[in-house]
Amino acid sequence: MLASILRIAAVARLVAAARTSVTKGLRHVAVCFAAGLLFLAATVFATLAAYWSLLSLLTPVQAAGAMALALFAIGGLVLLLRPAAVDGEPLRSMDGEDDNPVEQAAMSVREGAGELTRNLGPLNVISLALLTGIAAGRKF
Repeated sequence: MLASILRIAAVARLVAAARTSVTKGLRHVAVCFAAGLLFLAATVFATLAAYWSLLSLLTPVQAAGAMALALFAIGGLVLLLRPAAVDGEPLRSMDGEDDNPVEQAAMSVREGAGELTRNLGPLNVISLALLTGIAAGRKF
């Protein structure tokens, strides 16, 4: 009897958690939809404003051509960035190596510190770091 009551309570908790999750998901979708709609309206307004401002400098055909070229270039950039946006992974280099200079520098510092600690010992490395910090803080 007690086991069946606990099962029912567990199912009720799962249903409540699922309901909360679905509600939050629907709110998120509604907010994203509204933001996307506003972004689309702003893009249309900006495109029309750019065309009208180009009309004051160029003929209508030249302004339309300039707008088409700009939209074509923006579309090309979107296609180039699409894999990073869809997959959620940063674009990789063509040769397949990881070319992140920050990670490479951190790895080389970590390897150098490890080698120095193995050669000199941890106590000597700590005292050298202390003396280097004191020397760097002095004004000459």
